[in-house]
Amino acid sequence: SSTTLYRSSAASDVYKRQPVHTQKQRAEMLLNLKSVDYVILLPIMNSDNKYRNLVDSVRPNVIAVTSGDPQSDKKQAHAKAVNAKFKAVNNIMQGLSSSTITT
Repeated sequence: SSTTLYRSSAASDVYKRQPVHTQKQRAEMLLNLKSVDYVILLPIMNSDNKYRNLVDSVRPNVIAVTSGDPQSDKKQAHAKAVNAKFKAVNNIMQGLSSSTITT
């Protein structure tokens, strides 16, 4: 399977803080999972059309999002357009953050 990763700056916009791991570090962790064959490092996508073009090009089997993703409706429509499954995979866990373990 393949996995896409948003840039660290995009994560900063969503979670309002700097991520602990860079996009490259997160990709390396994912590549160590047996279920992941490759990771696509996403550039900044500042329009829905860019995301749609990516989905049309990659034609994923599944589009997974964090529960509560403000773009869920659009991503679900993109999944439907390429006959992909759409899945909200987890909730943002209040008070649980990897940034709390850094010193």
